[in-house]
Amino acid sequence: MQTRPRPPAQPEENSEVGPETTTTRVSGRGWLTGDRLKHALNVGLTLTGLALAFLYVSKGWSGYGRIPGGRKLVLGVLLLAGAGLLAGRVLPYTRWQAVRQSLTEKLTGRMVREWSPVGLLLAVAFALRLWGTNFGLPYLEHVDEWNVAERALHMAQTGNFDPLSYRHPGLADNDRQAFTYPTFTTYLETGVFVVRFLQGVAAGKYDGTNAMGSFYNKPDFYLWGRALIALMGAGTVLLVFLLGKRVYNYRVGLVAATFLTFFYLHALNSHWLTTDVPSGFMALLPFFWILPILHGREERRNYLLAGFLAGLAVATKYNNALILLPLVLAHLFGRPPRQWVSFKLPLAFLAAGAGFFVGAPFVVFHLPQFFTDLAAIINHYQNIGHPGYESNNNWLQYISFILADNLVVTWLGLAGVLLALVRHTRCDLVLLSFPLLTYLQLSSYKVNFSRNLMPVIPFLVIFAALALVVGLGWLWQKLGPKLASLPMSKHAHHLALGLVVLVAVAGPALTIWQYNSYNAQPTNRARATSWIEANLPHGAKLWLEPFSTHLVPRTDFRLEGGKGVLSNPLEWYAANGFHYVVLSEAYYKEALESGNANVRASYSALTGGPYPAGFSLVQDFKQNETDRPGARIVILKTSLPLLLSEAELARQARPLALDFSGQIKLAGYQAPDTARPGQTLNIGLYWQTVKTPALNYTTFLHLLNSEGTKVAQVDLPPFAGTRPTTSWQPGELVRDEYPLSLPDGLPAGKYRLVVGLYQPDGPRLNLADGRIEAEIFSLEVSAAK
Repeated sequence: MQTRPRPPAQPEENSEVGPETTTTRVSGRGWLTGDRLKHALNVGLTLTGLALAFLYVSKGWSGYGRIPGGRKLVLGVLLLAGAGLLAGRVLPYTRWQAVRQSLTEKLTGRMVREWSPVGLLLAVAFALRLWGTNFGLPYLEHVDEWNVAERALHMAQTGNFDPLSYRHPGLADNDRQAFTYPTFTTYLETGVFVVRFLQGVAAGKYDGTNAMGSFYNKPDFYLWGRALIALMGAGTVLLVFLLGKRVYNYRVGLVAATFLTFFYLHALNSHWLTTDVPSGFMALLPFFWILPILHGREERRNYLLAGFLAGLAVATKYNNALILLPLVLAHLFGRPPRQWVSFKLPLAFLAAGAGFFVGAPFVVFHLPQFFTDLAAIINHYQNIGHPGYESNNNWLQYISFILADNLVVTWLGLAGVLLALVRHTRCDLVLLSFPLLTYLQLSSYKVNFSRNLMPVIPFLVIFAALALVVGLGWLWQKLGPKLASLPMSKHAHHLALGLVVLVAVAGPALTIWQYNSYNAQPTNRARATSWIEANLPHGAKLWLEPFSTHLVPRTDFRLEGGKGVLSNPLEWYAANGFHYVVLSEAYYKEALESGNANVRASYSALTGGPYPAGFSLVQDFKQNETDRPGARIVILKTSLPLLLSEAELARQARPLALDFSGQIKLAGYQAPDTARPGQTLNIGLYWQTVKTPALNYTTFLHLLNSEGTKVAQVDLPPFAGTRPTTSWQPGELVRDEYPLSLPDGLPAGKYRLVVGLYQPDGPRLNLADGRIEAEIFSLEVSAAK
């Protein structure tokens, strides 16, 4: 294929930036070698050493708690200061002086001018991708993060790197989806989780690997895992700059990096712990060794590295298998046809296999399962479909995804693709082959997900930058001579380029800012959880619908649920000791939309009123435009109060007057008069605090036969440990429940129920008359049927 020569670069891009500098030897009385500076550096080193010594011996000093960052920050600052002082004291008098002067010249010349904008872009890109990675926490809202994160946690906990060893509790045992995604990203996240675990151990937060999977610690690992994805997203910006600079020129690379920094879909997906952004990062890496092959450099290492990195890209996401096509094209375009047959290309394919094995080794050991999962993916995308994410014209659908928030960049990218096809230089075709075929492949499926575009978008912004730079260059050639007399005409070309870039990224930047600020807010579930912890009385009994607040600390509240509120009659909740019910729109929405008329009417009343008898609205966390919404959460109170009045005690309970050492009174009870063998009785006890006990006590109930032999018992701390006796306030009157299970073969007859209080590791709390237990009622047990 005949190719066109590359147009010459702009003179200002190849010329040295800034005047050449001359170096002179610093005299003995200069600022670097002056006696005063020597003295200052020596004093500084001495003081730094003393400060480090003090830091070492004062580990337990409370003053560090008043310093942001604490002792670790002080240590880091002192070490950096010491290193700087030592360098200033030693380097001017060593053979490294020439190296230091050379670096100084470079850092004050072209290097800093070229790399300062890139460094700023990388900082902004990382900040935009890191900001908002706490979305949903402590709840794990994203539907697909588990496939990477939970497997990585399992690997870090068990040391078993076989993805098939992890079983998601929500999936059937024969549907583990072990190879739905290849495992390279999972292995990277495993390393991050191990580092987080070790850091947590050093901080005293974790005492073993079992802590990694708890509901309370898991969000920490997700946050670190998302930070790695954000870092790879920012790293993709760097790779785009380097690739655009290498293939075209510095200006194309810088503009492309700017476009990607503010590309909404890329910034959005950089918040999620999935394989998509890493797949885009890994798809760029092989090109840095494919391009030398294209330019005729036939060193074996280029083929090995290009193939190996291509294999790792496929081990990140299967769609990246098309990355092998640019490698083949580079081999064919880079040499005459008589040299096409070479062992180096098969060697590259072998290296690709090795790279894939390194990133996904257990594919080889579980080939049947791998093919099963791969077939399931293809079938899902091609035949079964995914409701809400389907189209018969996915090529148009994917375009609409990126046009929605990056209109100017997308049109520039399409223009750049057209320009590359028209010019069809070797570099254009090799660079275009992977994203173009990947796009066509995605368009051929029935299912579309916008995140599948992550390997395509980096190339799109490079071609967008190419179109803009070439287009403005052509326009400047036509209009430049006519504008030469105008002020600032010398810089008009640069100003025009900057203005177009600013216009192109302004809208997406605002969208990313709004998304991140919105995403950083707590979800309704997180807000409801915090509100419950701060406002509901400890010891309260809550019924939680699915997808509501299952992470409420179990040391403070008694939690049951896991089913819809309508799974029980509404009057059942107060009768069974529930003080609150928590409803989640994520659960009841389907019932409102497709349930029968009675179900719809009941949920409509529970969520919008008029509320059923015995229920009242406590708090309603609705969706709004300022907080991260998620599902609406509704908290209702039943007619059962946690703290009772004397009148309610008289109405509900049978009276008692048992005084436990002047601290606690048993003022009443609720219990049936008769029971059957094997039955579980809910015994209600009404406690009244005389004065707050100094110790925590556990309640025991013993069922005794006529001979005084114990036949059944239940021992529970008050309110299942969520409201210890040391938290009871004088004058409080509360009702607590104790489930007493009767043996199946219990003989018929009369039995006595006795009650008492004791310390788990100590003696019983005596009654005022010295007894250690007291009978509260008699129970008639009927014969078994």
